[in-house]
Amino acid sequence: MDKIWIDYNDWLLKFCNFKQSGYRKLINQLSESPFEAILDRDLNRLYDGENLRRHFLSENGIHGDFCSHPVSILEVLIALAVRIDDEYTGNPNNPRPDLVFWEMICNLGLDKYDDKHYNYDEVYNILGIWIERKFDKNGVGSPFPVYKNIHKNIHDQRKIEIWMQVTGYINANCV
Repeated sequence: MDKIWIDYNDWLLKFCNFKQSGYRKLINQLSESPFEAILDRDLNRLYDGENLRRHFLSENGIHGDFCSHPVSILEVLIALAVRIDDEYTGNPNNPRPDLVFWEMICNLGLDKYDDKHYNYDEVYNILGIWIERKFDKNGVGSPFPVYKNIHKNIHDQRKIEIWMQVTGYINANCV
């Protein structure tokens, strides 16, 4: 990995205030795993990742780009955490996107994969279930499961864009 990519990934974790120690292997795999937009509107998540890159470059006075690296799952999750914290859960005086990021990690079932209990193949499979939209209709297996069915006819979470999954998750689980 080139130095700018390593610096950028460290910056991402600082940007979202993520301080969980013992998860370096997971973070590295999330960083190395490209995000794929299955639905057209999920291209917006790719743009969010690209915006994080621009922010990093600008903040650090670096000229260049990350053209050799596709937008990663880590970037998408952090961009989502920051946006969710800003729009739904955050206190402008005390932003906590790290809590949102960790909640998504837990919802995916990745929290058990600390550095001492790491299994690359299992993490790869979990990420594949999410990215390929093979999770349950109610979102179990994704970062945004809808456990409480506040509506009789819940939308099939596999068929709606990620941001709509976010709003459904918040409406069903956090209100």
